[in-house]
Amino acid sequence: MKMGTLAQKSIKLFIVVLIFLTSCTPKETITLNQLNWLLGSREMVSGNQLILETWEQENDTLFIGKSYNITQYDTVLTETIQVIQKENIIYYIPLVFDQNGGEPVLFELKSEHPEQLIFENKEHDFPNRICYYKDGGNINVWIEGGDKKIDFYFIKTK
Repeated sequence: MKMGTLAQKSIKLFIVVLIFLTSCTPKETITLNQLNWLLGSREMVSGNQLILETWEQENDTLFIGKSYNITQYDTVLTETIQVIQKENIIYYIPLVFDQNGGEPVLFELKSEHPEQLIFENKEHDFPNRICYYKDGGNINVWIEGGDKKIDFYFIKTK
């Protein structure tokens, strides 16, 4: 009787240790270098305007993005974005001039796949998530929060 109980305890302990060891396996860290597919220019048409998003690499830890709305008569810079790597964490930091009091908002990369980027800030009103998905040379982007979602599909220009 005692031998059966001891064997059961040993098995339970083994299972607990096994679960602990597998949960401590470090996840693969995405580096900024793996996000080079963001670099370049892409555009999409929305109504009577063209939306242009450009990305350049500033250095080993920083990409700079800019978003423009272009109409027949005007080109307006609507947003600047930094994608920055600090230690092993990548952040997406947009600054939309007419939102958030003109202050940047910090989103942390949560995905583990370098071609499907999910940046998240649960404290922000909208969006809570900003997602970039590589589709060949093009990029499918969506922002979401609550029950609201807005899609953007950018076609590579250069």
